[in-house]
Amino acid sequence: MSFLRTFNFTKNDTKFLVIFLIVSFFCIIEISILNVADFLIDFLISSYGIILFSFMVVLSLTFYIFYKDVKSVNKNILNTSILFRAIDKSVLFVGTILIIISFFILSEILFNSYYYKSSLLPFTILPNFLSSLIFGIFSFKFFQWYKNNRESYVVLLFGLAFIIFCFSNIFVSVGDAYLISTHKSELIDPSTEVTYYDFEEGSFFNVYFDLYAFLDLGMFFCFYLGSILMLYPYSRKIGRTKFWLLMLIPLISQLFTLVDSFNIMDTDTDENLFYFYLVSIWEQALVGFLFGFVFWKISKQIDEDNPIRKYLRMVGLGFILFYISNQSSVFLSSYPPFGLLCLTMLTISAYFVVTGLYSSAISISQNLNLRKSIKKISLNDANFLSSIGKGEMEGTVKKTVSNLKNIINEQEKEMEEKTGIETQLSTNEMEDYLQQVVEETLKVRNKKKSN
Repeated sequence: MSFLRTFNFTKNDTKFLVIFLIVSFFCIIEISILNVADFLIDFLISSYGIILFSFMVVLSLTFYIFYKDVKSVNKNILNTSILFRAIDKSVLFVGTILIIISFFILSEILFNSYYYKSSLLPFTILPNFLSSLIFGIFSFKFFQWYKNNRESYVVLLFGLAFIIFCFSNIFVSVGDAYLISTHKSELIDPSTEVTYYDFEEGSFFNVYFDLYAFLDLGMFFCFYLGSILMLYPYSRKIGRTKFWLLMLIPLISQLFTLVDSFNIMDTDTDENLFYFYLVSIWEQALVGFLFGFVFWKISKQIDEDNPIRKYLRMVGLGFILFYISNQSSVFLSSYPPFGLLCLTMLTISAYFVVTGLYSSAISISQNLNLRKSIKKISLNDANFLSSIGKGEMEGTVKKTVSNLKNIINEQEKEMEEKTGIETQLSTNEMEDYLQQVVEETLKVRNKKKSN
């Protein structure tokens, strides 16, 4: 339980986390099997392989637990935004369709010992296109936001990450759908050969999927730099050195993916290729867990009542599941078709990431606006200004905060009604910020005196 205490969980949070970690673990197992399926034919068609596949299909029902959680966090914005409601219903609809098809494929395998190749196409098209649509919509909103505030580089970087993902996922979805549709057999049974496509160097599909890999890398760097800029203001809470060490680890881990693209590692033998695929998968999962850990670690340092805390936690969960599920594909058409669980979780993980980042960015922006209001009101207060530098300054700060509390509470309510995103400045945060205003004012006064 020490790990759970690290994140300061309640009992309900602990139950949710246990379910989340179980799903994440089996998603990693699934994509590990999926990517080396041609090496594991005997296991896949054995009763153990069928049992494992059946368990993963049943595990896809946890989609509804995750959906319920993200909906509860977004309840205010769902009441104010038609767009969010449409996205919410679309995620639920696609998740439900994929779960129904998963159970249909499972029943075909259990009762007929085969399944239809065409039943894999919805898993290639629906989650990829919906997650791309979600990212595309929010990239447009982030770019609009950046247009109105050119100094918001966090918004620009996340907008770029979203649009890169949008195009790259459509890119790979079309390629996978083509490979599935050209598979030689409509009925996939235990005797069907697992088709692993080894495209010749310089061929169309070789260049096609290499381009996807570089787009994926570009998305990572945009997410990475955006996360640094967004979380850096909170780095003092955990220590700057620890913060940079935490942010360095995902970068090092991600760079491992380049070893094949730049022919750094020999993957020409089956044994080397087998271990390269496994390590690459685990490395991507590690990137997601490390990203998630940074967001959760920062959120732990924020007051319990501060809504930014739950938004950052949602982003952390989303990154973990997103970096795992986004590796999945079913174009190999193995028997049974591992990869369904991950693809079912792709849209909900995208929903977590996008709404978490959007809500965090809005809440932080509103928080900054509230601080500007505090500064403006306090510096227009003659009594406050005259007391700066005097011995009773601490008492004056507390009194000023007490007078401002009702005004700030009204502004918080107005912002929440307008955006659906909660923002809260605690009394301690207001006092800390007002103390910073005092220190800045004293520096300006002393500088004027010295001149």
